[in-house]
Amino acid sequence: TGITWTITNSGDNTNFTLRATVITGAGTVVPSVAANLVQDPATNGNTASTSSDNSVTYDNSTLGVTVEQLLVQADPTNALPITFAVVFTKAINVSTFTTGDITQNGTATGITWSITNSGNDKNFTLEATAVSTNGTVIPSIAANAVQDPATNGNTASTSSDNSVTYDTVAPSATIT
Repeated sequence: TGITWTITNSGDNTNFTLRATVITGAGTVVPSVAANLVQDPATNGNTASTSSDNSVTYDNSTLGVTVEQLLVQADPTNALPITFAVVFTKAINVSTFTTGDITQNGTATGITWSITNSGNDKNFTLEATAVSTNGTVIPSIAANAVQDPATNGNTASTSSDNSVTYDTVAPSATIT
């Protein structure tokens, strides 16, 4: 929606470049020229335009992301892996989402992450497969770490529960 066009003549009055210079809403841009809108010097009208590929998807929408503890994830836990769901608001370019995009905000250290795509490029499973020290495991994804196919960056991840306590210290008992 809200498209502003510019037309540039190549100089031969036959070939022109059409550019969408302003677009106010995401969607598919499919330009065409209806019959009899343009005339040659002899006042003959044009035929309707044809094209083998005149469709471009314009996407400037925000890429949101949430990171949540999986419902089946025990908290606290002494078992690995520790599992989280990462959900993007639309499909991403999966090559831009790596374990290097994960920030650990908790107190546990030495975390090794793995990421598994559900297959739709929107829903992922994030696992802490190794943790060196006890503490909280709180993953997040910074803004613009991941991109969608149109190169829109993500917003910083949000969460209602992305914290799991990892505790491998056995309780001790003293009988006196």
